Amino acid sequence: MLDTPDSPEALQGTAQRNTATARVEALLNDRIGPIPVWIRAPKNGAETYTGLTRSFLYQLAAQGLIRTVSIREPGKERGCRLFHLQSILVFIEKHEQKGVAQ
Repeated sequence: MLDTPDSPEALQGTAQRNTATARVEALLNDRIGPIPVWIRAPKNGAETYTGLTRSFLYQLAAQGLIRTVSIREPGKERGCRLFHLQSILVFIEKHEQKGVAQ
């Protein structure tokens, strides 16, 4: 069945996205001091803001579930991979909602 913009399924999906966005914004506002927009993957252990490991961040990025960018100078082989913090928090929030709904 195709969801129309006014169907209950579409409205529920919009409400969930709005709730997730509001929660992410609340998390960001609770932070004391500056919070980065982009973060680097930790060398070892868990990332400071999300608690996710380097390998899991790269896995999410490869699946297109979070935003990432590679900054590299022209002609260089190596660069710096950055992960968009808000997209990671939205991903976590969506999974929290799925856990609550089950």
